[in-house]
Amino acid sequence: MENESIYYNVDAIQLALRDKKKIRFIYNDYDISKNKVARKGGDYYEVSPVGLTYIDEYYYFIVYYMTHGGFANYRVDRMTKIEVLDEPADRVPSHPRFDMAEYCQRKISMFGGEDMRVQLEFDKKLMNPIIDRFGKDVRVGKIDDDTARAYVAIATSSPFFGWLAQFGDEIKIVSPDSLAKDYKQFLMKIVKQY
Repeated sequence: MENESIYYNVDAIQLALRDKKKIRFIYNDYDISKNKVARKGGDYYEVSPVGLTYIDEYYYFIVYYMTHGGFANYRVDRMTKIEVLDEPADRVPSHPRFDMAEYCQRKISMFGGEDMRVQLEFDKKLMNPIIDRFGKDVRVGKIDDDTARAYVAIATSSPFFGWLAQFGDEIKIVSPDSLAKDYKQFLMKIVKQY
């Protein structure tokens, strides 16, 4: 039944995108009993649709908030009571130009954080995961026969650190130093649990 409701949600979102109309919905989290609980006490989110994407087996709805002057994303399976409004969607400013692919790559696993330019040093055998995560246009330079450096734009977040951690000591943050320190603290918190 839940899967069927996702298709209705996707259909409503596509209708709003096509007709350039605002959309409203209630957004939910799960409680400890696995029941959906509405955020904001059940108040509606009213947004201007920008796009719909499918990443890691989930649909994500990308929206623009005129009041905040920024973008956000929501998991479609956590949205309920979706309504397409008669009100026209807010126009997304042309500068900076919104690029859906770049947004999805930067907002790793769709969790936002501070946007940052990062330099990563990695074992060249990790080139496939680097391209998978950051795209073919990623800037890469050779350090030696076994090591390379990548220059990427990310949104700092725990999911980004989790992505890094899967490669162990075969990848490291070269700069900025502040992000390397945050990553070290992230790892130390995990180690302290054991």
